[in-house]
Amino acid sequence: MITTKKGKSGKLNFSYNAYTSTSRKYVKDIEMLKTAGEWANELQTGDYDLSLTDPGLLEYRLDAYANAPDVVSMEDWLFKSGNSTSHDFSVSGGSENIKAFASLGYLNTDGIVKGQGYERYNGRMNIDATLNDKLKAGLSMNGFYGNQDIVPWEMRDLLRSYSISPIYHTQASIDFVQQLDAKRQALFDSGFTGNNIGQSFDSNYRGDLSQNYDAHSIYDLQPGDVVNDWHYGRNQNGIGGTGDAGVASKFDNSQRYKKNALWECKFLFRIRAYGSLKSENHFWSRFT
Repeated sequence: MITTKKGKSGKLNFSYNAYTSTSRKYVKDIEMLKTAGEWANELQTGDYDLSLTDPGLLEYRLDAYANAPDVVSMEDWLFKSGNSTSHDFSVSGGSENIKAFASLGYLNTDGIVKGQGYERYNGRMNIDATLNDKLKAGLSMNGFYGNQDIVPWEMRDLLRSYSISPIYHTQASIDFVQQLDAKRQALFDSGFTGNNIGQSFDSNYRGDLSQNYDAHSIYDLQPGDVVNDWHYGRNQNGIGGTGDAGVASKFDNSQRYKKNALWECKFLFRIRAYGSLKSENHFWSRFT
């Protein structure tokens, strides 16, 4: 049952309530979200038939998976502890003829998934006035404004990808991708031509060559640059990480949010004559 709080006659009464809570993902590490190194180790357990794979290509691919430095677990980066904080303040009071109640509230929730959150402001006011023994009037107002940050669509790609790299390059990861590209070239020079081995990593650059907001070559990378799949030779080694861009690229360039609001204002007049005649006038507005 929902009731509307109203003021009472007497001195002013103040009330303040607050709470905070934490949350976390409800399951342990998801089994399928292994790092590339974990998958490489599993491939070498003997449970998989690798006899039809060229030995040179197999060594190259296992190196790309198993030896990549500074790998960040996709699950650990995406999921985190969440928290929620709420504050509510109210005041009420009045006299025999006029009673009033007002409240303000604030809620801020940071979700367990990166890029997820909700913030809300709400307010309410009720005034009841006895004008004379035959006429009463009232004013009621309430509303809220909310701003919701929604998990980006790219979350789908990230949850089905391997953890093959850091989120942002380190010097070790830059050295590794340059060495891996050299191994690709050596494999091609030895006579292996399948699996796009003849294409350099740079040939798979997927950005805008007219812009300078990212490196156009793995040999121009700097520590702190956003990692992209093509840096690791996605077309040649079968890694198939996060798709056409790296993790940070997908999140940094994606913003999904929803803003909503509701405001309602109601005036009420009561006239007592010989019976129980009641007249009400309402005005309300709503927008989202």
